[in-house]
Amino acid sequence: MTVDKTIASGLMRIVELLEKRAALVDQVALYKQKYNHPIVDPEREKKIEKMILDHTTKKTSKKISQYYKKIFVESYARQNRITKTASTEHISKTDLVDLYRPEITKCDEELIRCLDCIYQKKNTDLLEGIKQIQMKRRLSTTINSLLEKICEDDELE
Repeated sequence: MTVDKTIASGLMRIVELLEKRAALVDQVALYKQKYNHPIVDPEREKKIEKMILDHTTKKTSKKISQYYKKIFVESYARQNRITKTASTEHISKTDLVDLYRPEITKCDEELIRCLDCIYQKKNTDLLEGIKQIQMKRRLSTTINSLLEKICEDDELE
């Protein structure tokens, strides 16, 4: 069975974004572990995952950006100063972690846009598209479970 091109490319992009996001979260966790920071809060990760899956309205995008603003204060000026001196010992531990956060936020926002686009064209292609991606690529269990949740949401409606 062939899959609608929009759905196929949208799903591939979602997989890429989920992988990129997972890598960024891992980087933050490794850095925090190295400097005895608490590891990325699993409760917060669950909330973010839930928000990605509660994708269908623009309210969700707004919710995610408000959520991030509440938790992290982004300072681009500080970011630029950090990137220039990233190799020195003087970086405060939390500042380097802050560099990843805007990237994770961007991932989440694009994920929501991709999901919205796919759900507008929702049909059996979605399930088939996910199956094809799972056959072609070895995906992490987290990404597989997120894709399965997308399917479950699809079956509910």
